[in-house]
Amino acid sequence: MQPTSKRSFYISLGIGLSFSITGLIMLLTGWTAMGIGLFCLLPIGIGISSGILPDRRWAIYGTVAALGIFLILLMVGKVEGFICILMAIPIVAVFVFVGYLVAALIKQITKGTPERLNSSLFYPFLLFVGGSLFETFMGNSAIADKVSTSIVVAANPDKVYDKIINVDTVDVETNFIQNLGLPTPRKCTLTEEKIGGKRICVFEDGEIIETIKDFKRGELLKMDVS
Repeated sequence: MQPTSKRSFYISLGIGLSFSITGLIMLLTGWTAMGIGLFCLLPIGIGISSGILPDRRWAIYGTVAALGIFLILLMVGKVEGFICILMAIPIVAVFVFVGYLVAALIKQITKGTPERLNSSLFYPFLLFVGGSLFETFMGNSAIADKVSTSIVVAANPDKVYDKIINVDTVDVETNFIQNLGLPTPRKCTLTEEKIGGKRICVFEDGEIIETIKDFKRGELLKMDVS
C-alpha cells in the first residue's frame, strides 16, 4: 500500500466511524430521528468526505470497513437487530454513492487543490448535523406517523378482547426471519384494567410497556407504547 493509499484508507475509516458514532449519539439523545438526516444526509456526508481523498479506491475500502465495524457494534450492543440493519444497508449504500458522485464533482471544480479539498472534509459533517437538527425541530420528525391494519375474527368480541389484553406464555417454534433477529413476543401481562393501567409485553431481548389510554370491553382498546 502506497503512503497516499494508506492515508486515504485510515482517514476514510476515521471519517466513517466519526460520522456514524455522532449519528448514533444524536439518535440516542433525541437530537435526530430515524429520518432524512440519519438515512440520507449522514451517508451522503460520509461519501463526500471520503470521496474527496486522493486515493478513491482505498477511501472506499475505508468507508466499507468503517460502516462494517459500526454495524457490528450496533448488533453486539443490541442497539439494532440484524433484520433492521440488513434492510438499512441498501439505503445507506445508495446515498454513500451519491456522496461519492458529489465528491467527484467537487474535485473537478476545485481542480483537486489540496487546501480546498481538506477544508471540504468538514463541510459534509456540518451538513449532516445542521440538517438533522433542522429536521428534528422543524421537519419530518414533527409529523405523526400513522399505520392502520385490520383483521376480522369470527369470534365473540369479549373473548377476543380478553385474549388480546392478557396473553399467556407463547411457546412456539420461531421462523427463519425471527431467528435472524426479529423480536419474538413471549407473553403480555396486564397490571390493571383501567385507564393508566400497564400492559407489559415481554420479548426475548427486552420488553414493551403499553399504557391504556381508553377502553371499552369488547369494543375498544387504545394504548400508548413506550
